Amino acid sequence: MTNPGPLFAKGGVRWSVTEILLALTLAAAILFGGTAKMPVVSISLIFVTSSALAAWVMSHGAVRAFSALPLLTRVFLLLVPLLWLVQLIPLPPTIWGMLPGRDLPTRIFELLGTEDEFHPLSLTPYQTFFRLVMLLPPAAVFAAALTLDKRGRERCIAIVVALAALSIVVGLLQVTSRGALLNFYNSDHHKNLVGFFTNRNHQGLFIAITGAFAVDLIHRRLADPRKALATALIIAMMFFTAAVGTLSRAGLTLTSVGLSTIGLLLFAHNWSRQRYFRVGIALLAVPTAFYALSFNPVVERTLARFGDVSDDGRWEIWKLSFPLLRQYMPWGSGFGSFVDSYRVIEQLGDVVPKYVNHAHNDYLEFVIEAGVPAIVLLGLFALAMIRAGGAVGRAGSNRAAFSLSAGLAIGLAAAHSIVDYPLRTTAIASLFALAMAFFMSDQAPERARRRSSRSKSVRDLS
Repeated sequence: MTNPGPLFAKGGVRWSVTEILLALTLAAAILFGGTAKMPVVSISLIFVTSSALAAWVMSHGAVRAFSALPLLTRVFLLLVPLLWLVQLIPLPPTIWGMLPGRDLPTRIFELLGTEDEFHPLSLTPYQTFFRLVMLLPPAAVFAAALTLDKRGRERCIAIVVALAALSIVVGLLQVTSRGALLNFYNSDHHKNLVGFFTNRNHQGLFIAITGAFAVDLIHRRLADPRKALATALIIAMMFFTAAVGTLSRAGLTLTSVGLSTIGLLLFAHNWSRQRYFRVGIALLAVPTAFYALSFNPVVERTLARFGDVSDDGRWEIWKLSFPLLRQYMPWGSGFGSFVDSYRVIEQLGDVVPKYVNHAHNDYLEFVIEAGVPAIVLLGLFALAMIRAGGAVGRAGSNRAAFSLSAGLAIGLAAAHSIVDYPLRTTAIASLFALAMAFFMSDQAPERARRRSSRSKSVRDLS
């Protein structure tokens, strides 16, 4: 698919308007959207770039590219903002009062004298509206990414990898200064390698995803297989070492899985036994080097955290959150209402100085806030991904650029969402949207081929 719009040339590299706006949007999202609670200045900057991107691509190929996607995928994508909108529709008092989990709010409205007024399904409508508005940056990235050609995708991924490298360099300064330098969010993790994020786990996932994209980019740009493999191993070690510096168990695990998986997918094709042996020796160097570094205080602390899983506060949060599922089924409490809902059921003995900001399981929190519709939406997402995966597999060597690393990025983010809330940050959400666009794009050519085949069959019969 060609990238529309005027082209700018500099040093032999041609950039379209779409690519420039997409690069600015991704840069703003990653540099300033690494926290679930962004300051107003960061929100404004991200919205300026994403609004300009959305306005441009809607009139330059995005609608046509979206219409080429399979019906199931389009239905899923359109239901995402619709679910947020439905929660904001004012309901009559008689209907609203019949919704599960509204006993306490009803008594509060009676005390305020507003029990006869219309109220939306969401218990926190302002938070729900804010979550709806925050869908714009990833939606703009998704729409723009659908229109990119192969070279446009390579330039886009190069920018993302460059931003990841910058985030790692910032993280190294944070670690060496013990959090005194570049402490953007003053989080509890500021002494770790958090880069542009407030949470080391989100930085760990960011490293895992961008590491996979970096290896894919090297595989595409270096024609010599030996040079590509050697360079990919060096880059993989750099990203792996950065993941260690985050002190994130999830980040280190996902980075290890992501780098090894993308390496096997890209470099293990038609290998001889001798090459497998050499690569095996090279891969053995990774745990060997890790063991040698285990005497380093940072590595030692990272390894020690794997022994503290039983003491993780997530278990207690999950146990206390499950009653909310029964309380608000089947329609949920509203997006952004988890904190207030959790406070109501939290026992006095469980109260700590730091409040619980999320369930640390995005699937659990999503279903609490949206009920059965959330389960339906998750099911549609799974079906759309399975179908897209089948299209990528059938495409073989003709698959779209970065579809393998994009599918892996989606899987890593989905796995991390079991123990955290990465997609609630604009940075990860935008990167996830980019990966979805790349991964789903193989289905459009497949649909075109099927239509062409059916047309040919009709002509032959006639």
